[in-house]
Amino acid sequence: MNKNVFVVLTILAGSFHAVAQDPGWPRLLTSNGNKLIFYMPQVEEWPNYEQISFRMAFSLNPYQGKEVLGVVYIHARTDVNTIDHNVKIYDMVMSKVHFPSLDSINAAAMTKTVRSFLEKNKVVNISLDRVVACTPKKESTPKTVAVKNDPPVIFVNNSSAILLQIVGKPALAAAGKGNIQYVFNANWPVFFDKSGEKFYLYDNQEWQETSSLSGAWAFTSKLPKELTSLAKDSNWKSLLVKSIPPPGKASKDLPKIFYSESPAELIQFEGKPIFSTIKGVQLKLASNTDKPVFYSDSTLLYYYLTSGRWFSSPSLNGPWTFATPYLPGEFAKIPLSSRASAVLSSVPGTDEAADAVMIAQIPTKSVVDPKTAAAKVNIVYSGEPKFSPIEGTSLFYAVNTSDKIIMIDAKQYYACVQGIWFWSNTPSGPWQTATSVPAVVYTIPPSSPVYNVTYVTQVTTSNGTVESSYTS
Repeated sequence: MNKNVFVVLTILAGSFHAVAQDPGWPRLLTSNGNKLIFYMPQVEEWPNYEQISFRMAFSLNPYQGKEVLGVVYIHARTDVNTIDHNVKIYDMVMSKVHFPSLDSINAAAMTKTVRSFLEKNKVVNISLDRVVACTPKKESTPKTVAVKNDPPVIFVNNSSAILLQIVGKPALAAAGKGNIQYVFNANWPVFFDKSGEKFYLYDNQEWQETSSLSGAWAFTSKLPKELTSLAKDSNWKSLLVKSIPPPGKASKDLPKIFYSESPAELIQFEGKPIFSTIKGVQLKLASNTDKPVFYSDSTLLYYYLTSGRWFSSPSLNGPWTFATPYLPGEFAKIPLSSRASAVLSSVPGTDEAADAVMIAQIPTKSVVDPKTAAAKVNIVYSGEPKFSPIEGTSLFYAVNTSDKIIMIDAKQYYACVQGIWFWSNTPSGPWQTATSVPAVVYTIPPSSPVYNVTYVTQVTTSNGTVESSYTS
């Protein structure tokens, strides 16, 4: 597998991926005393992830008759839920039923029995991972793009900690009518008191304060009155009602706060790092962290998987370098019985990696009512909207909002919000659901911070709804 294919593996985010649940195989059906056991489908074609052709082995026990074995060939339609990792198979049509041990007369009678089990409205649910695993993979690799593989900032800590991640520079907006602002591009609830010039963060247990986001944080039991009053504000009640009034003392495991304005990762161990051997390979897996951290006895390096990319270092404290192309062959030999096998989808050359590439190409689709969807759009800027040019195009993108806003000829603005496109004549709305997206948007280069919007397409259906589709 070309190493560049791993750009599409970010759908797995380097995490231990859970397989969607289905009833399992084989499956037993009964009808009028007849028993039919179906075994796991084997996919022959699934070209557009909407139409599928597959075959299933089965054993048929006819009423008061002898068991016979056969294979049924089926064409059907599919709906894929990439969030729940589930495939719904419906509108099934049997194109052929084959009984290797029967003559034509007996085979015709048994075929009629098998067909009696298939109702027109019959629906079969299978986990997406199972379907992908039994689908032939194309020899050609999918389209890839050149991406930067610079390592993120990797923090390592042996006690309770959290990572405060800011997308670029902190962007603040008024939380109410007073002096309290909130940092809307942070991954934790962070407020700023203009009068006291302090930041406040709720860490799910207590409040911490600091004069500088990049400085040291400390526990506090005293919050500005204007901040505590936000608990009565309908916009903030759900967030603050459980944290106000603040606790009088810090918890025993007050988390340390790590701060970064660039891509970062936090590897948190429960005490001193512990590594356990993996049977059959010269690798060890960190057992007291939920992050995929390995140590190789052959290279004497640590390996860490994040966002589908591997990084290595001679020490947990760095320096880390991109390592996917140089991953030791031992990783591909990790036994499926090991907890470490969850990373096989991000190991070049494995069947699991080929499956992950296919999953990444399956579109996530959503159908929305244009008016209802547009009414929910609320774009928040830090100050007046500011735009920067997108290199190589005539387009501009908003730099002081966490949303993806594209400006075209200073006349039209397109916002991609939760995988759906909207447009407006002004950068602040009102917004309307886009019936289509200008072709120029899809010329945005991979180097742009808003490149990911080029994977989102949108069309209007015959009944007036809008269908959005995107891949990872």
